[in-house]
Amino acid sequence: MNIVLIYFVFVLGEKLPDSQILDVSCGNLRGRLHRELFTCPGIHRECIELEDHTFVTPKKFMYMGEKARLKDWKNAVRINGVQVR
Repeated sequence: MNIVLIYFVFVLGEKLPDSQILDVSCGNLRGRLHRELFTCPGIHRECIELEDHTFVTPKKFMYMGEKARLKDWKNAVRINGVQVR
């Protein structure tokens, strides 16, 4: 488990599901984060799959979800409905 996923465990206050794919959202945009593709530094890795089966980085996902004003993808992206930061 990489350091960012360990961070997710403590921030969310509960153990992440054992699934390698997590449902994520940003605004009205929905996607699926592939944990095996999310390696440090995750912001630069195309690890979020969109509905059209294309992959984007967490940063681009944040812009596509119209949450760029938050400036930090961890504030914008939610995993299973819970804010990462």
